[in-house]
Amino acid sequence: MGQILKIYKGPAGSGKTTILKDKYQELAREVGTDRIMVLLQNAPSVRDWKNNLQLKKSGPLNIFTFFGLAQDQVRTYWPEVYDIEGLPVDPYFMNVETAHYIMTRIVEQRRDKKDYFVNLNSTSNSIAVQLIDNLNQAALNLLNMAELEARLLDWAADDTDKGKIFKEAILLMNQYRESCHDHFVIDYSLLIKLFFRLLKTDRYLKRLEESYDYLIVDELELTPPAAQKLIEYMLSVTQDSFMAYNPEGKINRFFGGNPKLAEKKFFHQAEIEELTEFYGASQEAVDFAERIKGRVKASSGIHRSGARNLEGSQKLADSSEYIEGRISSEFRGDMLGKVADEVIRLVETGVEPGDIGVIAPHLDKVLEFTFTEKLAREGLDIFNLLRSKRLIDIPYSQALLTLAQLVYPAWKLRPDFTSLQQTFVLLLDLDPVRGAILAERVIANEYRLPEIDQQELRERLGFKRFEEYNKLQAWIAEKIEAEIEVRDFFQQVFVEFLAPLSPDEEEIIACRQIIKSFHKFAEIIEAYNITDGNRIGKYFISMINKGTLAAEILNEPGQKIRDKVIVSTPYKFITSTLVDSVEYLFLLDTGSQFWFSGITKELLNPYVLSPQWNQQANWDDRIDRSLKQDQLLDNILSLIRKSSKGIYLATSLFDSRGIEQEGELVDWFI
Repeated sequence: MGQILKIYKGPAGSGKTTILKDKYQELAREVGTDRIMVLLQNAPSVRDWKNNLQLKKSGPLNIFTFFGLAQDQVRTYWPEVYDIEGLPVDPYFMNVETAHYIMTRIVEQRRDKKDYFVNLNSTSNSIAVQLIDNLNQAALNLLNMAELEARLLDWAADDTDKGKIFKEAILLMNQYRESCHDHFVIDYSLLIKLFFRLLKTDRYLKRLEESYDYLIVDELELTPPAAQKLIEYMLSVTQDSFMAYNPEGKINRFFGGNPKLAEKKFFHQAEIEELTEFYGASQEAVDFAERIKGRVKASSGIHRSGARNLEGSQKLADSSEYIEGRISSEFRGDMLGKVADEVIRLVETGVEPGDIGVIAPHLDKVLEFTFTEKLAREGLDIFNLLRSKRLIDIPYSQALLTLAQLVYPAWKLRPDFTSLQQTFVLLLDLDPVRGAILAERVIANEYRLPEIDQQELRERLGFKRFEEYNKLQAWIAEKIEAEIEVRDFFQQVFVEFLAPLSPDEEEIIACRQIIKSFHKFAEIIEAYNITDGNRIGKYFISMINKGTLAAEILNEPGQKIRDKVIVSTPYKFITSTLVDSVEYLFLLDTGSQFWFSGITKELLNPYVLSPQWNQQANWDDRIDRSLKQDQLLDNILSLIRKSSKGIYLATSLFDSRGIEQEGELVDWFI
């Protein structure tokens, strides 16, 4: 049994992580880093810990996310995981995009027969994403397939149509899972199950016991039941353990986080130190957050009965002075412009751009364009924490894919007009008008580059680009003739065409991710024996065109954002390690229903799969509404506590689509 379990309990900004880091370094100097297991919540946190260590010397750093630890251990002890003949030398780890692709193929094959999901309007890709998420949620909650099916049917209750759809979903999830086992291909959910297969063997448990003396866990409230099961065991075999817990950090439910279960498992055996001071938020922000919390909690009975207003609860009164300003407009575009003007005014008064956060429940192109344009006129820039810029929206990575479609005509994939235009603008240094002219001619020429000696075209493109154009045309012809392996193609394009154009860091990362994703995708597709040779490239680009890989997120910078105005969604802002806190926070679209969105989808309900699911109760609107309100309250409190001087509230009568905004978040701040 562990000698000490100490839990540092406090809200965001109370110094919990700093205490854990200090404790880690103290222990590392005494016993070495290799004797300490550290569990963190995400890869940026792991990177932040490793980059900021202040140790004169260290051994192996056992600092992991739960997923990272599971992958490391399954890879290390691979022969023990399956222990059968014919096992590949190394496991195939499938990334999320490839998992979605495989599941989408399974769904499409059934839907082609018109006997599955007949009454669902969702795309096969959307259904596949939800089935994968169901498997992930089941793994994180330690449910087997029979238990997963039982929970889904509980959710369906007396709805026979819904029950039929769930049974079809279970059959396809089983088919997918069996195919993973057959090919030794491991996705996220199977990885968790294989890791727990190891954890059930005495030999592996003995290794864990002999490897570690101390355990450190940050953000315990965000850990899923599977991680908590591992923590339970480590507590029993390590000397001392130190954890951090945020009682209001309940923002990770969709990803399996279960704070209530963590409290039940660990609090009764721990020495708990309450942290009451704040290093990020001001006391005014803390008081304001408490006021909001009390007001919403006092009205919770009213809300759950269906009433919209906070009647009967005390208004914010004096605490509303933390609200620095209220910006409203009839149309959203006007509202965004006014917010941008106020951001500029704050900077002119001496506020650092990185001390201003602009938070919206949904970041659309209108918002990003408005801010980028208006702030750029004043020499300011924004940093979008969501970093949701799609790989295919970056001209360099787009050029890789466009040239592939021109060099492999047998795939019968055709780049669209915009892709062609952007590629020619980039590779030939053309202006957009001439790029468009050339794109039109290529499409008219059945996606072959036309002869440049056509006088009219030569004059319209400009004579200076002849040499570059002829070089590109000859290069494409040569590759078509040579039937180059697609495995080598992307690398050649980058080396011969893109690298000489001096791409910046983001553009290099984008190209690298395309190349890396292709090789990972090809490895899995070959394991499945779906196809071979250059046709893998066709499937890869088809996957991107369907949007599966398009949401790939570019790597984050490794340092705090100080010189740019921060734009983000609530969850990303709260969890980002790039921002400790800001002085001023703008909450946009407070009338939008997006603030009040839930975590359930037509085939996915994380709450039903959690240990708290009461099998005696049917899912209904009351439970759904209660969970949505709790989630929104947690988000708002966490946002406010990441500010120090004040918040701005901005809303418009109509959203960008002309729909009237009637969300109730506005009422919380009256």
